[in-house]
Amino acid sequence: MLKKLTAFLTAAVMVTSVASIPVLTSYADTNSTTEKRVMEKLDRGTVAVKKNDGVYLSWRLLGTESLTNQAFDIYRDSEKIYTTGEHDATCYTDSKGTADNKYTVVPKGEAIDKTEAVDVWTTNTTYKGRSVAYKDIAFKVPDGGKTPTDEEYTYTANDMSVGDLDGDGEYEILLRRVPSMDVNTRTSYPVIEAYKTDGTHMWTIDIGPNEINEVDINFLAYDMDGDGKAEVIMRSFEGTTDGKGNTTGDTNGDGITDYSKSESNLAIFKDRQYIVSTPEFLSIYDGETGEETDRTDLKPSKEPLSDWSYRYSDTGRLTKRASHYLFGLAYLDGVTPSVVMVRGAWDNVRAAAWHIEDGKFKEDWVHNTENKDDVNSIWGACNHNLVTVDVDFDGKDEILSGPMAIDHDGSEMYAVKVYDNDGNAQKLAHGDAFDVAKTDPDFNGYMTWACHETSQLMANIEYHDARTGEVQWGYSKNKDTGRSRSADIDPTHKGFEVWGSTATIPANISGENIADTWNGFKFRKIDGTVDSDATIPMNFKVYWDGDLLSELLDGTTVSKYNWEDKSVDVLMTADDCASNSGTKAVPCISADLFGDWREEIVWKTADEKEIRIYSTSIPTSYKLNTLMHDSYYRASVAVQNNHYNQPPNLSYYLGAETTKVPMFEGYVIKDGKKITNPDLTDSHGTYDINAKTGALSVKLAVDCANAYVGNNIVQIDTENSDVTPIIVDDRTLVPVRFIAESLGMDVGYNDSTRTVTLSGNGYKVNMTLDKSEYTINDIPLEMDVPAQVVNDRTLIPLRVIAESIGKKVEWDADNRLIYIGSVQFYDKANAAKYAAALKNGKEEDQEIIETPVPTEEPDLLATADYTEYTDSNNVAWKMYINEDYEKYNIGDKLEWAGTKKPGELANIAVAQGTNGKVMHFEDSTKGNRNAIYNLPYKMNGTVRIELDWKVGECTGGQSYGELRFADSSKNTFFALKTQKGAELQYSANGGIANGLLEKDWKDVGTGFNKDTVYNVVIEADFDKKVCNATISDGSKTAKITDMPFENATDFNAMEILAVRVEKNFTWATDIDNMKVGIKAN
Repeated sequence: MLKKLTAFLTAAVMVTSVASIPVLTSYADTNSTTEKRVMEKLDRGTVAVKKNDGVYLSWRLLGTESLTNQAFDIYRDSEKIYTTGEHDATCYTDSKGTADNKYTVVPKGEAIDKTEAVDVWTTNTTYKGRSVAYKDIAFKVPDGGKTPTDEEYTYTANDMSVGDLDGDGEYEILLRRVPSMDVNTRTSYPVIEAYKTDGTHMWTIDIGPNEINEVDINFLAYDMDGDGKAEVIMRSFEGTTDGKGNTTGDTNGDGITDYSKSESNLAIFKDRQYIVSTPEFLSIYDGETGEETDRTDLKPSKEPLSDWSYRYSDTGRLTKRASHYLFGLAYLDGVTPSVVMVRGAWDNVRAAAWHIEDGKFKEDWVHNTENKDDVNSIWGACNHNLVTVDVDFDGKDEILSGPMAIDHDGSEMYAVKVYDNDGNAQKLAHGDAFDVAKTDPDFNGYMTWACHETSQLMANIEYHDARTGEVQWGYSKNKDTGRSRSADIDPTHKGFEVWGSTATIPANISGENIADTWNGFKFRKIDGTVDSDATIPMNFKVYWDGDLLSELLDGTTVSKYNWEDKSVDVLMTADDCASNSGTKAVPCISADLFGDWREEIVWKTADEKEIRIYSTSIPTSYKLNTLMHDSYYRASVAVQNNHYNQPPNLSYYLGAETTKVPMFEGYVIKDGKKITNPDLTDSHGTYDINAKTGALSVKLAVDCANAYVGNNIVQIDTENSDVTPIIVDDRTLVPVRFIAESLGMDVGYNDSTRTVTLSGNGYKVNMTLDKSEYTINDIPLEMDVPAQVVNDRTLIPLRVIAESIGKKVEWDADNRLIYIGSVQFYDKANAAKYAAALKNGKEEDQEIIETPVPTEEPDLLATADYTEYTDSNNVAWKMYINEDYEKYNIGDKLEWAGTKKPGELANIAVAQGTNGKVMHFEDSTKGNRNAIYNLPYKMNGTVRIELDWKVGECTGGQSYGELRFADSSKNTFFALKTQKGAELQYSANGGIANGLLEKDWKDVGTGFNKDTVYNVVIEADFDKKVCNATISDGSKTAKITDMPFENATDFNAMEILAVRVEKNFTWATDIDNMKVGIKAN
């Protein structure tokens, strides 16, 4: 049993390492359904790309084909040019290929007459010496024009999906486009368009006037009924026109088909707009024609609006909470695909599911969430995205969205909770991003890494078991944490790495940091220039460069994490393209659309006239079945267009430690027959994968027996110190075995033929000793100095080894230093240091800096001026601060200032109050903001603080403001909080300057909730760790006695903190007549 998380701090609190979780071997036994899932019948998906060295080919290995016993014949212009080996990866470079050739790839021995030849992609660009190909598809651009008020408008391309709409085995493209016009003036409406990959327009569905929230126009394309053609499922309305021109009319007889014309029926926000009431449907459209074939009322219903929140009663915010939609594609019975609709996110969350039977919707279930007060309820616990995957291994898919899970039968599985030290549970709330994946090569279960939006949570970003919802570890951030990402990007740590926004330091799956900072990484651009203080991109991930690690996709840039250099190295940038969703910066779609198992990326062009499909042309040595025949991956691609798009994950662990991958257990229908994987003999089978990740770089010096492998210095040959790089006939020769194996390749030698073979990273190299001829991927080449044996080891020319393994080479003649690496950079500034270290076999010892002996801080109070004061209880005090602000100028900030995190309040200044000058604070911006005043002294013993506080009432729903008192280490010993519609509250034990928020708030008293000036008197005894306070407005007084606090040791700072939870937040507050002193002896 996994343990509950018992506490959350600003650093991660580890309860149990994932490595200690029992490996659930029973998982595999429970998935014993005799009927398997039917998947799409795909074609070969061959891609041919023109490169400098010929034409690069890549093609699908279907799930129904063997990973270890399937060879392929390659034809150029109907002439067979090559047959791959049974274990070879599904890529090949034709050195004689030209842009005018056509290519066909078929299983070995199969005729080509039923397989269409493909043209060569000729548009490409070069990054770091590598050619990156793309294919443009021109739109049937909807006409723009002018609105009735003479405003010009155009259409903007947005999210995509794919499906085999016509049953030919090739994916077609669905594209959402929205007009750039205001709801009050528009005459055109959002559309969903279908295209073939040659640019042929198939149909357009016009959504019509009754959907004005473009973010939630999501759609699903998949073969729901097993006929070999994908259906399209989406919400529809009165006024929706299908691909055949049929428009849905007045279905309820109210005489209205455009519900956007009534201003009272609209809910308009700064960033979103909604229609309050309109008939809503779920429709099936024929994939080939776009014709509507069935329609049903959308469930769950929006009505009554009052069901969708207990926090709000106004129509606008109730409508917003009822107008959040997510689609899911799930095999709820393990065999038949169903469409799932989840409605709501911030408050109420409800769901429904249907499958398709005889071309009609057949309802599976409807789930209503009723108990908002139950910590185990999924109320308020839903993301802007979801996944469907069998997390409990019963053969049936569950529905997961951030901190909640719904079982295959529509019942609630869990809401994710964390626990405080007293065992009290707190449910985690809505978030913007999450990953559900098999993150640990030694654990067969799914784990979730998720971020959460609500600022007061004990965990704003956390790692939990996707089967049970039990949290393993996490971080409290005290603010909206809007990004999180999980992927294997660093092979030096087991499993995936996890990272996120709000200063979340990248960590391994056990919660141990893999870096010292969250934003101190180098960002190396295409031109080699480096920016500092960068973060690791977290918006998207992609399999791109041929190893089993994930690359990073952000905006229009693909990059790779460099674990040796702690940098993010750009691999390519899609010039003249644009991403979607603002700062989320996502592509139209990214998925394994064709070619081998790596993923394509589709962006729109910046001029909105085309979409551009990028496909990697980097060779890989790994042979994997198409990812689109992995049921979890395919379902995730189908709903990638949900709200805030997320990248797909797989149903198995794919990363640096992968040793096995599962056999495809489903089937496809071809020519009326079930086709399954030929190697699958029981319910579960696996293929062996020899994952190998080498170092990113090697540095050597001529005539030196040592080398850098990554950041480590090693001897090139531990048995022979004479093996070094040498120069022969002005050519640098390097030891081939050492370099190839260090960079992750296999090396073989045939003694009888004197042939050296290198394989890996997508390259196969054959060379013979003392001969200049050699081949790379069967392409014949010639070296100017032949491979030769020196000191009983094979050496070859430096440039040949670089070309043979696809690496970059730098030669530093001044230091006789050689750099071979995955990215094109060379640290010239430290070259002399590297050369000296290689010569000495170690780097220079770092200079020992003696720790300075701490000196006692001067007692500033001993010489400070004070006035004597005796209170009403006849207690004597020494008052060191007496501030009424009258001597200052209007606009002076004095010593108040915000901190970098969370950020400074917009207005901090002396201002004119009702009865004189005051210290004024105000803000209405996004995010948390603060202002801190550090006293010139540390005050110990018993401290008296007195001030007048004009509280001010916050707007913005759950947003609030705090006045906090803390010690020199930022520990809070007393705090007051104001919130709209609530009593004034008090608490302790937080931390200022972006530290912990206080918990266990208590009301000061009845009626303490107005925009009133309160006299606040606090007496804090730092020896006894207790605090007394009196709060009065002249007509009523509240007394707080013997309130304990924990960590604070003195009084040294005050903080005004504005915590924004909802939009439209404002707060203005004043401080005056501040007096601070210590108890006299």
